[in-house]
Amino acid sequence: MKVRFIMTILAAVFSVGTSIGQGPGLIEPGRVYQWQGLTVMSPDEPGWTLATSDGTRIVFERRNDQEILQASVSFIKTKVYETDADLFAGLEPLKEEEWKALKVDHLHFNSMGAKGGGGPFLQYDAIFNLDDTVAPGFRYLNLRGRLYPHPYNKGQVVQVEFSVRSSVRGFLEDQLSLVEEFLAKAVVPKSAAKPV
Repeated sequence: MKVRFIMTILAAVFSVGTSIGQGPGLIEPGRVYQWQGLTVMSPDEPGWTLATSDGTRIVFERRNDQEILQASVSFIKTKVYETDADLFAGLEPLKEEEWKALKVDHLHFNSMGAKGGGGPFLQYDAIFNLDDTVAPGFRYLNLRGRLYPHPYNKGQVVQVEFSVRSSVRGFLEDQLSLVEEFLAKAVVPKSAAKPV
């Protein structure tokens, strides 16, 4: 049933992209998706595709010869914490463990207060050096993400993440505005209704 629903959504997305002259597979900028009980918005710029949509993550992607950009929303299972401060303190080592196989160039975590009604979140910025055998032509993986307490499941967090694989260390100026806009608008977990 879920697979049929996802396939229907993908077919609709592809037909909308084609009908507005963007080409096959491209999605409408700023398109809103109802996904796993959350409202998710795609990046508000042309040239993006819906790369993945399943029960644990939705990934938007834009590629060219110089870079691969990905904007995603996913769920991460955690243990249940009493407070947001305890949760955020527990998330830092969880993310560090996830990245331990990568060559860390820069990593920074910052707990943030409510922004735009979205509730508190833990923001992270990371830069990883990439091995040319694993990612030919790309020297760096640049990440910025936010982890929000899940709106109705204490054993999960919602991860909103933007990444760029390229030969450039850090985000370019024009990418930073897109990154910040996606992180701010992609999901507002507090307003999500519990799925039926």
